[in-house]
Amino acid sequence: MRNRIIYILPLLLIGFRGVAQQFDITIIEQTQDNLIVHYDLLDTTQDRFYSIYLYLLTDSTIAPVKEVIGDVGLEVRPGINNKITWNARKELGSDFKGKIELEVRGKVYVPFIEFEGFPENQVLKRGKSYTFAWTGKSSSNILEFKLYRGEELKAVLPEVANTGDANIEMPGSIKPGKYRFYITDSRNKDQEVHSPVFIVKPRVPFFLKVVPLVIAGGVATYFITRPPIIEDPAVEGPPAIPE
Repeated sequence: MRNRIIYILPLLLIGFRGVAQQFDITIIEQTQDNLIVHYDLLDTTQDRFYSIYLYLLTDSTIAPVKEVIGDVGLEVRPGINNKITWNARKELGSDFKGKIELEVRGKVYVPFIEFEGFPENQVLKRGKSYTFAWTGKSSSNILEFKLYRGEELKAVLPEVANTGDANIEMPGSIKPGKYRFYITDSRNKDQEVHSPVFIVKPRVPFFLKVVPLVIAGGVATYFITRPPIIEDPAVEGPPAIPE
């Protein structure tokens, strides 16, 4: 980016009475491509997580930035020297020129639904349907399911009513690996959760697809390399046995 950018970074925290929370931005770095925000987030209650987001403010809109990694998003653990890295060049474009404002927003993470019977690293097969169940149903609301591999969006799945369970098919086009669902309420985008990580594998193991070809190839090779049996009409057979 060709210009110097001005950043304003207040934090909004939704807390609970009697709970001590502290947030401090310690360092802001700017490289050629990135803005890096270092912060400390302290909480006297153990095993509590936060949703932390970096927002871009313009004259008419405010929206969370997309090209961001680090201690940001759902289930951020409190700690010292947490870090948010935003690729401003990629999101704004290399020719961007002007001032922007950024805002860090956070709140205690309270999932609006929770999966049941969905252990970490469960194996799911491509092209196969599964029934998932959760608590926190509200049948008047619609849920949006997105499939992520790491931080990369791989598929947007059909919307489902928040009835407490749904039948979802694993896309047949995705590659094997570790994935998770990100689920949002279509009416309230601030309501967001993710599923446990699960492992996607092919519906038919690769070796089962290869073995028949190997066997067929072996048979073909046998018939090709085996010397042909040719009957010579000039060679007479054994004399007939007299009756």
